[in-house]
Amino acid sequence: MPKVDDPVGHELHAKFQLTEARWQAVLETARDAIVSIDESGRIALFNPAAEQIFGYAATEVLGKNVNVLMPSPYHEEHDDYLRRYLETGEAKAIGRIREVEAQRKSGEVFPIELSVSEARFGEEVVFSAIVRDVSEQRAANEQLRRRTARQAAISRLGRMAFRVPVSELMDEVVRAVAQQLDVEYVKILELMPEGKSLLLRAGVGWGDGLVGHCTVGTQLESQAGFTLISNEPVVVDDLRSEKRFRALGLLVDHSVLSGVSVTIDGSNGTFGVLGAHSTRRREFSEDDVNFLQSAANLVGELVESSLQRLALDESRESQRLILESAGEGICGIDTDGRTTFMNTAGAVMLGWEPGDLVGREQNEVLHHSRADGTRYASDECPIDRSFRDGEIHGGSNEVFWRKDGTSFPVTYSSTPILKNGEVVGAVVVFRDDTERLRLGRERDTARQLAAQRERLADVGALAAKIVHDIGNPVAGLSMSAQNVKRRLERDRTVTVETIGRPIERIISTAARLDGLVTEFKHFLQEQRLQMDDVCVAELFNDTLSCWDDEARARGIELTVVVPGDLAPIRADAGKLRRVLDNLVKNAIDAVDHGPGAVKLLAGVPDSETLNIIVEDSGPGVPDGVDIFALFETTKSDGSGLGLPIAKQIVEAHGGGIEFAIVEPHGTRFTVRLPRQG
Repeated sequence: MPKVDDPVGHELHAKFQLTEARWQAVLETARDAIVSIDESGRIALFNPAAEQIFGYAATEVLGKNVNVLMPSPYHEEHDDYLRRYLETGEAKAIGRIREVEAQRKSGEVFPIELSVSEARFGEEVVFSAIVRDVSEQRAANEQLRRRTARQAAISRLGRMAFRVPVSELMDEVVRAVAQQLDVEYVKILELMPEGKSLLLRAGVGWGDGLVGHCTVGTQLESQAGFTLISNEPVVVDDLRSEKRFRALGLLVDHSVLSGVSVTIDGSNGTFGVLGAHSTRRREFSEDDVNFLQSAANLVGELVESSLQRLALDESRESQRLILESAGEGICGIDTDGRTTFMNTAGAVMLGWEPGDLVGREQNEVLHHSRADGTRYASDECPIDRSFRDGEIHGGSNEVFWRKDGTSFPVTYSSTPILKNGEVVGAVVVFRDDTERLRLGRERDTARQLAAQRERLADVGALAAKIVHDIGNPVAGLSMSAQNVKRRLERDRTVTVETIGRPIERIISTAARLDGLVTEFKHFLQEQRLQMDDVCVAELFNDTLSCWDDEARARGIELTVVVPGDLAPIRADAGKLRRVLDNLVKNAIDAVDHGPGAVKLLAGVPDSETLNIIVEDSGPGVPDGVDIFALFETTKSDGSGLGLPIAKQIVEAHGGGIEFAIVEPHGTRFTVRLPRQG
């Protein structure tokens, strides 16, 4: 040491102290542990960071062998390693950074990152180690590894989901959970329909014969039951001290101590419970719970999709049975014009075996034409048009051709199949109309015979009426004419005035008889129609112009109401006008003298029907009067033929006529006509 009063020595001493203080500050503030040993392995330096990491105070370890900080086998091997290095210079740790394990004062072994360096001071050798506790880093890496492995497991199970049956996938799920959570037991419990028990559907580790047969309760006598009740993950650290539910049955029989369970849910409710259990006491982390829930969600989705596939299969089978039981032919066609299916009824109609039709060209199977046998051009075929415009097409006045070259009448429709707005096929439904047309012809013949019989009866009644109504007036005419003749023979001076009244009676009676005969002729005529497009508004206006003066003269208001957008109808304009004239005249006569009103209206109750309504404010039709019967009339001078003739005309158009009483007084006649004839 330099003398104190020596200026140079004093300066060197001060610098030495400053340097020593700086190094001491570095050692004390370093975040990494710094440990120095001599060549015999004794600890010479132990900084505060080392005290914090290892749990020793520096005074407890200074001078002791550094292997006190090492677990086996490093504890036993370190002295030999140090001796060999000093003898041979062969280094294993010096000059490198390694990950090894160290041991705290508590006995806990933990991972460290170790960097050892060597320093020589003359003959003296000092080894210094920088030690970093990497427990958190290693835990984070291990957590990342587990998460990656578990995500890979879920992904693998997800890829299997739609390739294997449900039972096989459940077996794969429980095996994957057992491996990833490192447990001895895993179970999938299915909630039974009665809701009182859970069946062990799949599992790992359980005793022989339990899977598929063993059940547990859904109440507080099991962890699974408590999981259902709480509807959230349940973690058990030690089953022996569990207070939330009673530990009975399956878990106790297998010496389970720890476990975790979650519900398996689907859109239609809870399927059951997925549980993982161990005979070792352990804590399950949040990551463990999340992985188990992911596996449960996968099982729920699989079960739901399986049920959907089952429902779809059942639906397809139902559709197949419906197609096969249908009495109509049903044929599917793809966009290439090939038959995709044909039900048995359709194949029989066409003369094919059902199995011979799939894949054949549409035009070979559904070969059709108009009723007269002329074939359709490809751009006119209604079935092909369904592919082009995506609309429903079809027909009824056509024939389909059988395989043997014969034909039969059909009614059919071609409905396009759309997917995302594009036509991907069509369904053709067709019916053999042979029997329907035969029955229709027989029905028409029967109707004609019935109408003829009815007309013959009416003619008989009319003939009797004529005998009565014409016979007496004719006799009167004869007597009046003979009286005029005798007067003229007796007295040549008779003037026109003296014989005028008898002649007027003759003329009046003759006119009435002529009218009766005319109506008789109209009634006897078959109502053959000359069909054309008829504008209802024009027809109503013509009727109005004919009867308006008569109505005004009697003080009656005659009005017409027609919708402005009413399209023409198919009808015989002349005969339809006869009906309107008769109804309007009867209405005016019913009111007789005003004040009063007669209305002529048109309405469209549906797309196929036109209603013509004639309504008056007269006294109405008396009870018990059948005004459509021959010679039934409420007028003193009426013939009783007007309304029967009107009814004939309306029915010839395919329509009907009826009347109703209007409150407080009046009558409404309604004529229903098909708009297309």
